Amino acid sequence: MIEICAPVGTICRAARKFRWSWAGPLGAALVILAACSGDSVADAEMARDSDEELAATTGSTTTTSEAPNRPPELRVAPVGRAEIGQRLAEPILAFDPDGDDVVVTTTDGPLGFSPTLNSRGRVTGFEWEPLEPGEWIVEVTGTDPDGATTSTEVLLVARNSRSIDMVLAMGDSIAAGFGRDRSDFLGVDECFRSEESAYGLQAHDALIDVGALETGAEAVLVACAGATTGALMGSPVTATDAEGQPRDGPIRSQLQWAIDLNPTIVTLTIGISDVGLFDADGLMDIAEPESSDALSRQSTMRTNLEATLGELVTATDAHIAITTYYDPTASTPNGIDGCEGECFGAAFADRLQGLNAAIIDITGRYPEGRVSLIRLDGANDVWEAGNATGPDVLRDGLGPLQGLVDQFTGGGVATCSRDGDPSRDLISGLDCVHPNAEGHMEIGRLVVDALLSI
Repeated sequence: MIEICAPVGTICRAARKFRWSWAGPLGAALVILAACSGDSVADAEMARDSDEELAATTGSTTTTSEAPNRPPELRVAPVGRAEIGQRLAEPILAFDPDGDDVVVTTTDGPLGFSPTLNSRGRVTGFEWEPLEPGEWIVEVTGTDPDGATTSTEVLLVARNSRSIDMVLAMGDSIAAGFGRDRSDFLGVDECFRSEESAYGLQAHDALIDVGALETGAEAVLVACAGATTGALMGSPVTATDAEGQPRDGPIRSQLQWAIDLNPTIVTLTIGISDVGLFDADGLMDIAEPESSDALSRQSTMRTNLEATLGELVTATDAHIAITTYYDPTASTPNGIDGCEGECFGAAFADRLQGLNAAIIDITGRYPEGRVSLIRLDGANDVWEAGNATGPDVLRDGLGPLQGLVDQFTGGGVATCSRDGDPSRDLISGLDCVHPNAEGHMEIGRLVVDALLSI
């Protein structure tokens, strides 16, 4: 075998590219063109030349890549729940898949909230002792030295102590049980309540009967005749039990009673007082549904109801059963001078349609597991009264007093009973607007059916 070593820069470069052998005619000679293995400079030069030519041929270069930085990971409970006066402590666990140090931060929380720190001043969790009911979001973020971050949200829920197996009735005169013939105007209390008739308490009794509430479950009535949606949040009232006895404690708004008691169920009927029914002639002056006053009243009612429902959902655990408002007007109403038995029903229906549309829209934003809508607006065949503004005696002579006297003496003849037969009507024969005792039972039945279907 013959090895030929050519000078650097000539045959060595060729030899780097090609390895070949040749045998002569007699096979006696083998020539190998080698790459001058003893010359390290030549080796390096050939390697460089070869890499450059390979890169030129393939269009690629040789690089060294590092694994990409990975963001931190966080472990923290998604919900923190506490009662007023209790202390909640939750850990926040943070680690980095690349082994880097992680810095944890939190956004500002509600009153009583603070991050917990270790000896190095690093956040390792949080503590919370809530001062008021409600729900808040706190964001937790972990950051590594390269700036990669991971964030997650924690829902903080604060409640007053739960009143298990309690039904609390909120709303206006309908929810208060107003509608008892004769005795409403005796002024039993400032809210003209009728605990034995109020549909919320009727529903309470029925839920006990079917076993949905424990025997001995409480019933609380805070609804008040004349209450508007604004009054739900701002007008202080006393609360009474099923026997009409006041509950202990300071008077407060209906909404605050619900938040403080945190009941199992809240029933709510509202709407008619936002229309301005008490001034029937004034209602006719602004009866156009597109009038500025009508739109203003509807807008105010919507704003107040949104706020009330929002507070009930975020500050209590109660299930809210809210009704639309029924329309007790008749197809041939009478009693308003110049109305000729027609105008009031149509005007009243227009106003209630707007209020009911707002109730339906607002309640539809909440899950059925928290808010149930009981529709009464499609039952005119049940609620229809012959005279939507009540007996004429309520507007003549002594006004309401004359009507009261006539009812007790037998002199007053209600014109609102269906077909003149009070036994067939669900509307009070005294004012032809409120449900009578049977009407309250019917609303209570609808509420119970809705609650049992959840």
